Amino acid sequence: MKEKSREREIADARNVGMWWHCKNGSGSLKTIGTFYGDVDHATVLAAKKKVNNLIETNSIFREKINAILAEIELLKR
Repeated sequence: MKEKSREREIADARNVGMWWHCKNGSGSLKTIGTFYGDVDHATVLAAKKKVNNLIETNSIFREKINAILAEIELLKR
């Protein structure tokens, strides 16, 4: 996910990762961007906005995100 690929699957996974890091307060936008292939803070904000929009408007995407978040919670235990 750190590569600069624009393939849809990779880009979507990278966007969800950036969204998750923002959601969980895992560092500044610059730090998150650096982790995901040295992208700038605006790219992180755009990813966050895009994922939030998809969660609100796409029920299939929302279900996938909820399943991923549930899996992460299980792994934390």
